[in-house]
Amino acid sequence: MEPATADVNLGLFDGEVSHAQINAAVAKGDKSILFGEQTRLPYFPDDEPLPKLHAGDPLVLLFWKVLHKVPENLRTALIEAPLSLTLVRDDTLLYFENYRCHQALHIGCRRRTIYLPEILLHAAEDRGYDYWAIAEGVIYAGWMIMDYLLLVDVLKEYAELARKLPGYRLGEALQTRLVEDHNSHRRDHVSAGRSEVAEFIDGYKGKLLRITPEQGANEDVFALARSIFDSELEQRWANDKMERIAQVFSYPRLFLFNRDIIHGTARELAVAKGLEIEPRSFADALHDYHDALGFESHPLMTTLGKGVVPKPRAVFLQTVVRLGIIGVRGFFEAYARDEAGVRDLVHPLWMYLCSLSSDPAGIFSRAGRLRAVGREALDETLDGPLAGVLIRLDGAENYMQLVGEVAGMGEVARAELETLISTQRLLEEDEWEAFEGRKQTIVARACQALEDLSSAEDGGVSERVSLHEDEKIRSLISDRPHRLTSDPSGVMMYLRTYKNSLNRFGAADPDSDFLLASILVRLDQADEYSELLERVFEIGTPAFTALHNVFEQIPERDMEKREILKQARILWSRLLAKARAKTKGRK
Repeated sequence: MEPATADVNLGLFDGEVSHAQINAAVAKGDKSILFGEQTRLPYFPDDEPLPKLHAGDPLVLLFWKVLHKVPENLRTALIEAPLSLTLVRDDTLLYFENYRCHQALHIGCRRRTIYLPEILLHAAEDRGYDYWAIAEGVIYAGWMIMDYLLLVDVLKEYAELARKLPGYRLGEALQTRLVEDHNSHRRDHVSAGRSEVAEFIDGYKGKLLRITPEQGANEDVFALARSIFDSELEQRWANDKMERIAQVFSYPRLFLFNRDIIHGTARELAVAKGLEIEPRSFADALHDYHDALGFESHPLMTTLGKGVVPKPRAVFLQTVVRLGIIGVRGFFEAYARDEAGVRDLVHPLWMYLCSLSSDPAGIFSRAGRLRAVGREALDETLDGPLAGVLIRLDGAENYMQLVGEVAGMGEVARAELETLISTQRLLEEDEWEAFEGRKQTIVARACQALEDLSSAEDGGVSERVSLHEDEKIRSLISDRPHRLTSDPSGVMMYLRTYKNSLNRFGAADPDSDFLLASILVRLDQADEYSELLERVFEIGTPAFTALHNVFEQIPERDMEKREILKQARILWSRLLAKARAKTKGRK
């Protein structure tokens, strides 16, 4: 959950919810008093009296079962304090915009009440969750409002003293006495060397010392208490108290108020309204990651790449890659802004990206450049190294999406693609030893992206050559072509798929070119094999994938199919040389 913001919206909320927004939402709701007595005067004379649920109401009985999960001293303090719990009786949360922007609890300091949506009580009961899960929220909100009321009581007594003794300051000794006199919920843990009372005194000592006798005597104590109330500190204290109680009393942590009840309800509301749940931006992914860390202080571990990392981190890094260009760009832009938590994740993302590529050295240098641009605030864009990273993530499940996004980047990606293609040299056999199984897919997709980019710049006109209407080729593949190859099973597999593709999508479908090339390159026993190889060369970029499949499917030790493998390598080298020549021509 987000810490309470400067506009004093106190409670449990996700995203950006202002005090004005939550006040407006609560004001519209149908409300009843679930616990305690309504506080209206003198600040809210226009407030209508709210009905109070009778003692036998099922929701009241449920709430008392929840209270029994709260330690006795805190439970007694809540019962005896002049506060109430107001039930908002709508079928939604107090405020709901979407799955990542909502509020489930709100603390009204002047009305001395905790606002709780009825839907949460029903959600917890319907799921069979332990009452402790709801008690978490009661402790969290109750602790903050009890601290606020303690400040009010301290300032009330000091106001009386300041009126009787003008110039009497609220010194440390007086602070300590007043806090100890009026405290009913904080405890001293002498054996553990910890005092919740001393914690409160130390937290507010500086602010209380700055109150002048004139302020103490003349200003409204509720307004004065609210002005010095430290919402960020109070939320941290409330969280700590909640965790300590769970640990000391060995409460089950299988079900959590925030994670399971609040976020579970928010998910159901989002689904019912047809709203998006899955992250669609880097901000969504980072939000979910922070939520997951807040839910579990000691999360499960899982494997990612070549290491073992906390599961929330693994999910976050995988989501960044799955989001594609908006995820990776968003990460490094957030890194440049030094957003909370991002700096600690840059090295894990760096290593994860390297693990997804058959060219980790290329990833390492370009991800390092992205990091340097953000860290050093260099006067350059992320586009070049970003394109270099995305085109090399051939181990990512959404690699084809990434290739399309690189092509869509336009001219800013051209230099990176041309550099990648122009640096490949495959003239010697030993160069295939280093190249095989490493950069084949990356180079092929770089050629494809560059061709798509050039086609888009030329108004969608490409150099595509269609061989599907060639009579000689049609005659050849229609007359049992598996007899003309040393790889009959491969030819038959691609032939069936090719015919199906032609029937369903026609010759204009790019997959048809790839499938035809996969057949022709394998017809090594045909008399016109050299001519067929030239036709494969004419197909261009789609042939890269067909040749790559040859490398994947025909092992080096298969001497019977050695000719197919050899000719595929030669074709690959020629296609690569053609692509390099084209890039040089553009330069």
